[in-house]
Amino acid sequence: MIEAVRMVMDYFDGTGSAQRIKAVVAAVDKDSGDSAAPTIASLVDDSRDGVTARGRWPQGATMPALLIFDMGTTWPEGVQQGLQDGVTSVGIFCVLDQSATEEGFEDHGYLMRGVRMCINDMAESAQESDRTRNGIILTDLDGIEDTPPDVEIEDALVAAQMVVRWKVRDTSP
Repeated sequence: MIEAVRMVMDYFDGTGSAQRIKAVVAAVDKDSGDSAAPTIASLVDDSRDGVTARGRWPQGATMPALLIFDMGTTWPEGVQQGLQDGVTSVGIFCVLDQSATEEGFEDHGYLMRGVRMCINDMAESAQESDRTRNGIILTDLDGIEDTPPDVEIEDALVAAQMVVRWKVRDTSP
């Protein structure tokens, strides 16, 4: 669902340059001696970048990066009282350069913890306006699943994958 992808993307971006997600990732607690999570260099989503939607890494985007993409929506019931409820899934990849070191792989774990924390922040009731667009409302966070990467992107290495499920309401189906 294009709205869900864009809501997550725009929430992570904050006022630009991935400001909000960078701040959350920088604040993640780490074990003594571990290096800081890498600074996110790019945020990319498949709704605004046709090259990415085709499974290729966009020229000009730098790594490490977060790729946000649509994983589909299920509408289990028809329209009820002018509304339609369903569940939508948004995927988030942590993308590293092909030459990433072992330390780079360790650090992505902290980065993905920051991503989960940012999603949880977005789910708070105070952020409802950030979860509403074009008559689509992400009503409740339905689950976050850290899954092993199962995709490849040309010229990039997907180090981690997360699936975020939201209960969604279409107010103008």
